[in-house]
Amino acid sequence: MSFARTLRLSLLAGAVIAVPGPALADWTRSFVVEWYEPAMYYGAKSGTTEPGTDCPAGTNPEPDWIKVLTDAGYTREQALWLRDPANPTRSPVHGQNQMAFRGEGRANVYINPTSTPDGGLVGISGQIAEGLDLDGDPRTGFVSPSGAPGIDNMFYKTLGCWKTFRGPPRLSSGALSNNDAMRDGAWTVVVVVAGRGKDPMNDDDVTVGFYPSGDKLVKDAMGGIAPDYTFRIRPEPKLEAIFKARSVNGRIVSTRAMDEVWMRDAGAARELQLLKARIDLTLKPDGGLSGYVGGYRPWKPVYDGYVRARGPVIEALTWVKLPDVYYALRRNADYSPTGAKGEKTHISFAYRLDAIPAFVVSPDAARLAQATSYKALAERSDTRMAERAPFNVVDGIVVPKGAAAVSQPDSALLPPPRTASGAGAAP
Repeated sequence: MSFARTLRLSLLAGAVIAVPGPALADWTRSFVVEWYEPAMYYGAKSGTTEPGTDCPAGTNPEPDWIKVLTDAGYTREQALWLRDPANPTRSPVHGQNQMAFRGEGRANVYINPTSTPDGGLVGISGQIAEGLDLDGDPRTGFVSPSGAPGIDNMFYKTLGCWKTFRGPPRLSSGALSNNDAMRDGAWTVVVVVAGRGKDPMNDDDVTVGFYPSGDKLVKDAMGGIAPDYTFRIRPEPKLEAIFKARSVNGRIVSTRAMDEVWMRDAGAARELQLLKARIDLTLKPDGGLSGYVGGYRPWKPVYDGYVRARGPVIEALTWVKLPDVYYALRRNADYSPTGAKGEKTHISFAYRLDAIPAFVVSPDAARLAQATSYKALAERSDTRMAERAPFNVVDGIVVPKGAAAVSQPDSALLPPPRTASGAGAAP
């Protein structure tokens, strides 16, 4: 065992640490998240598009964009020109802005998704799902891979056959992209687990805290995330998730649902609110931590995040019509904060995560961190980073600074007339 690992265990196993909070822990262990992604059970044998028990027809196929445009009222000639790489308005990076204007009356379907019909995004039809029992009713929901009933994960049912989410653990395109960004320094999430008993593996009074850190992950020589590095908690007024739990044979399970927690979303939404949140985590023999964090998340920010991430690019790369995502999330939402008869603004959801041992210290780095709230130490600031990009993303499409996000006129939707020699006229 390395000296750093020995030191970490000796400090964390029984340290009594003076930090903010009403009570001190008898034991503390801390971690940094090295991978997390939506909990999507994969029912095929290999690949990301093949049929399986989750998606009998395989991943949702790429839309026929020519048909999509002609169904929206464009002529076939216009549709072919909009999809033609030679069209000067079609950027290989930003996509074709005009793809947004396919709603009724040339409405922008990204910000007005109901201006176009529901295309019926195909969701999961299997009975197995990963996640948590959020409503306490084993008669509802999916069955876990191990056979436990009552798994609530309508997010998976809704989007599990979408290309960006489908694939074996750690191999879906969305998870690879988002976790690569985290591993390259875009954000860091740390975890502090503390208990009041003598045995971390069996303790009836455990607190688990998830916090942001401003310190970047450190890669080892093989490109993985190296354990036993030090990370300072970065207090924020919103992003903090604290759970009450118990541990039984190393399995840490919520003792009650937390009314509201906030975490860094590993996706386009960036901020993740979870209502009635729970955890099911396991202390691993190698010193790591793995399992699930779940609750009911608002579905509208999920859709809005993809719109902000450049609608035409998301649609082209992930084989989806974004309005279909809007309709599917709204259709499958299963929770209302105002009661059973209220509008279903939230959808059941779970993250699958893996974390490795780390030294997590207080914001001032003066001591090892405790599993308590640090919100009171957050700095409030209205300063904003200056915008340097020569363009803005407006309503899901890319426009030059100061320009409006509007449809091209019909006169611009056809290729330039051809000259007598057969070459296109100069623009």
